[in-house]
Amino acid sequence: NVKSTFDLLEWSRNTGVQKFIFTSTGNVYSPKNDLLREHDLCLPTSMYAATKLSAEYIIQQYAEIFHGIVLRLFGIYGPHQQGMIIPTMIECVKTGDEIILADGKGIYLTPLYISDCVEIIRKLLEYPSLHQFELFNVSGSEILHLGEIVSKISKVLRVEPNVKIVDNEPKYLQG
Repeated sequence: NVKSTFDLLEWSRNTGVQKFIFTSTGNVYSPKNDLLREHDLCLPTSMYAATKLSAEYIIQQYAEIFHGIVLRLFGIYGPHQQGMIIPTMIECVKTGDEIILADGKGIYLTPLYISDCVEIIRKLLEYPSLHQFELFNVSGSEILHLGEIVSKISKVLRVEPNVKIVDNEPKYLQG
């Protein structure tokens, strides 16, 4: 994430790009059981999130050259997606694999469908710059916990999920 972003920034600088839009992740934030806002503390807990945050800092250094926009994405889902939470839950419900949910909830999310995310990015291409560097959280407007998502998947697939409820506190990743 760091090297490829730097290479793209350098290419952009050398070719006269005027606006650079970067997709980051909501995982850069310190966990919080409330909506995460752009000014909240960042404390990444994975290599992926740490490299995304590092790339964000590098983008800020190009603010004198072109307009930089960082989008911290939350819960993007859609067709053909693999390895992310919602397609993983779909697969677990289909196969009967055990789904472990803290307090019956698991994690609170603000999922956003991919076409809505693409529309936001498209509008940002035409967005008039207020500052040379801007940061936005991008998420859905509805707060759902993973238990609710699994229940919806179960109803659509008409398959009873294999859920194990554990006595832990749910997590939160809400933009």
